[in-house]
Amino acid sequence: MTRRKPTAPARSPWWMTRIHEFDGVEVHPCRTETAADGSTLQEQCEPEAAEVWSVFGHRVAGGVDCFMDFPTEAEARSFARKLLATYPHLMKFGLLG
Repeated sequence: MTRRKPTAPARSPWWMTRIHEFDGVEVHPCRTETAADGSTLQEQCEPEAAEVWSVFGHRVAGGVDCFMDFPTEAEARSFARKLLATYPHLMKFGLLG
């Protein structure tokens, strides 16, 4: 008999198996910035300058990590609300909790 390897973790977003490390959700407008060394990174910006709207998880230990990017604020906020409904512990801290 052949044993199958579990495939769910490979198909799940990286943060899903570590959701217990987060206690809040934030939504921010972001755009691409170029650093002095030529590398690029996403930075928070004013809403009118946004290239994407990012949903961040607030870490229990402090800081934030980006869960996903969306083209519109409405899509990002909808996803954030779904996260809060699915993982109520995320309402402890953050801008939506």
